[in-house]
Amino acid sequence: MEIADPVPWGSVVIIKCGVAEVSESSGVLAVSGQIKALEADDVVALDVRLGIILVEMVGQRPTIRIGDFISFAPRDVTIYPTGIWSSGE
Repeated sequence: MEIADPVPWGSVVIIKCGVAEVSESSGVLAVSGQIKALEADDVVALDVRLGIILVEMVGQRPTIRIGDFISFAPRDVTIYPTGIWSSGE
């Protein structure tokens, strides 16, 4: 999975009882996963059950820790191999 644009921290929801998944509804992709690493440059390693993805985040980081579950709807996404799904942005 490739998320082309940085994800604003303000669009992230912290989930108390988290589930790691990638789902789609009405053409909108939702990514939910457990934070495995938080880098100083706001790159997050996120376990989405199918594997670990790196997500570049922007903006003011909320109070968040490794192990927390987060959910967000990225804008420009392609799922590989060979572009199986694209948000079309």
